[in-house]
Amino acid sequence: MARNICGIIVGEALSGEEAGELAEKMKNCPYLVASGTTANMIYSVYIFPEEKKWWLNPEVNPKATGVEKA
Repeated sequence: MARNICGIIVGEALSGEEAGELAEKMKNCPYLVASGTTANMIYSVYIFPEEKKWWLNPEVNPKATGVEKA
């Protein structure tokens, strides 16, 4: 039986505008449950297959996700 994982990623963009743009880009992700922004921060909640749990470690290369810090 496949298992799912719930994860929250908090990222910091360069500006509030950039955070909004990133949230907009991710809105159609099939694993995204909810997202929102506050100033230059983006908050995202995901539920995805266990084999993709490495997604919860964006600090390895946060710029690959579009944020400065995660």
